[in-house]
Amino acid sequence: GRKRHGFGDRYYDIHYLAIIHNDFAGGDVCDFIHGSTGYAFVNAHSAMNLMVEQSIQTIDPRLSLPYWDYSYDTWKYANEEKFGDEISNQDDLALMDIWESDIFSANFFGSNDFDAGLIADGAWAGYEVPLMTEELVKSSGVDTIEWGKFKNMSLGSCYGQEPDVCEGTDGTITLDAQAHVANSFGYLRSPWNMNAEAPLIRSNKMCGHANSLQFPDCNAIIANQEDYTDFADYVLNLQDSPHGTVHIFTGGAFGKCTDTYSDLRTTLNNDTIYFKVVEKVSDIGKNLWQHGFVKCPDPASCVGKSQDNCTCSCTSDYAETYDEVSDMSQYEILHNSTMWAEYATTVGLSDDEQARLSKDDMLALLDAMCNTDILFGDMATSNSPLDILFFSTHNEVERIFQRKMLSSTMTTRTWPATEDVCPGQKPNWKNLWFDFTFDDETTDSTALTNEQFLNLLDPTSVEHVHNMNYVYNSFNWTHCTAYNVGSQVTDYTTTMDPEDWVWKV
Repeated sequence: GRKRHGFGDRYYDIHYLAIIHNDFAGGDVCDFIHGSTGYAFVNAHSAMNLMVEQSIQTIDPRLSLPYWDYSYDTWKYANEEKFGDEISNQDDLALMDIWESDIFSANFFGSNDFDAGLIADGAWAGYEVPLMTEELVKSSGVDTIEWGKFKNMSLGSCYGQEPDVCEGTDGTITLDAQAHVANSFGYLRSPWNMNAEAPLIRSNKMCGHANSLQFPDCNAIIANQEDYTDFADYVLNLQDSPHGTVHIFTGGAFGKCTDTYSDLRTTLNNDTIYFKVVEKVSDIGKNLWQHGFVKCPDPASCVGKSQDNCTCSCTSDYAETYDEVSDMSQYEILHNSTMWAEYATTVGLSDDEQARLSKDDMLALLDAMCNTDILFGDMATSNSPLDILFFSTHNEVERIFQRKMLSSTMTTRTWPATEDVCPGQKPNWKNLWFDFTFDDETTDSTALTNEQFLNLLDPTSVEHVHNMNYVYNSFNWTHCTAYNVGSQVTDYTTTMDPEDWVWKV
């Protein structure tokens, strides 16, 4: 193979994985690796990490990919009581102290200039998001996948997959040769992230508020280990509170939503509902766009335009006045609309909470989404591998997953065979982009199905032992072990303490 960047054909740079992740998570039909049917969450991200470590070792074989034990930083920096009551009050800014972690320093992944939202120092200082161009596809190596088939086509496609992978799904998903995902300004970003500037952003704000509402702690990790014995349920929850909030915390949201959401808080006059909305700003932006309720200008169609002259908008006239019907009928029409249903589901509004909202309240919520382009920090969207934090964050996810498997409490490991899911979430899906050399060189990474690769990731399987060339240095969460979890303490020790590992023979 060609000597990519002088390091050989086992080397792939960060842009290769960012393009793949952006294609999978930023397409306009479905998310291939996350979401309500995100069974491929661990698989896809572990595959990316294996390729990162392989690339690192191509340069220096003595090195390995570190994991970020982020719940330790919650314990160390955010709670002086060593995990007392869960932090949930919007006025409690304790989580902001996590930014004092050594992770955010020049020696690791860079400290932050919070005024500008930029990485201030270290190897990643001044990093800029690239434009999504043919040159980027070539330099990253994406043009080598399947002999160039994906040179101009999104990886979010069923090309090269078995026929049953795409049966039962919307036909628009698979065979349409869509281009690689980019935003309207041509950057390697989510289409719903209308940031017109190149610098990679880490914002400590969420639409004007201190981004202090959510970050994984021991409670989130322990609960996930304890509450789920079925792979499908376990992995769907693993992507959320034990992990996903890292992305929201380190990405943030900014722009004109600062003023819009300040006005919205006044209008709603209900902080419980308001802060539920603020917590879900990133999901709202993605889900409403991906389900077709929000339309943004075509990729790269706004190159050369200013931020204000290129905006997204909603596709339906949700604010129609309905002159011929009563106010109550207007409320019912809006409440029963598919747009409102998607919004309420994304935010997690209960029936009681929805009942407290007037028609004007609902219109204000939708207006804040439809008429304000919320700009997102890059960790909070589908191009998140461009932030170097991404890989160590997901390495911790695999460590948590392996610990679960070592406990032998995953009693059902069957991959769901549901038809009505995104193709990438199916058991027979193959990651054609996955280029990794296993210890058993007869194992072809590109030919592995999701189900087969999950078996390789299981540290108790024979296949794992024969193929994987790495072990974690520790399965200790000593900061969690020291924490009194009350009624959970007995079960907790069986899934977290190293003395209770269970190995299959």
